[in-house]
Amino acid sequence: MTTLLNSPELLTPTGSALGAVVHGVDASGPIPAETLLALKQGLLDHHILIFKGQDLSEEQFKAFATYSGNIFNPPADVPVLASKEGGATPEIVLVAVA
Repeated sequence: MTTLLNSPELLTPTGSALGAVVHGVDASGPIPAETLLALKQGLLDHHILIFKGQDLSEEQFKAFATYSGNIFNPPADVPVLASKEGGATPEIVLVAVA
């Protein structure tokens, strides 16, 4: 019997040493517990999960990120990558792939 945990419809390995592409998950809203469990197992198995075609607002992205744990906000006096004017810490740092 195929369950969501080992379903090829949810995760497809990239064929490289790391990574799997996630299918059929809309990260903009609530995610069922069984799907979260499968994603967490997928992360353990593949180390990198790729969610293609997601168009999330900053609030949706932060809500999705909390499924992995608390969001870390460094102290105000600690500069981080992509600090805003005056050293303000952004909540989300955008990364572009060329």
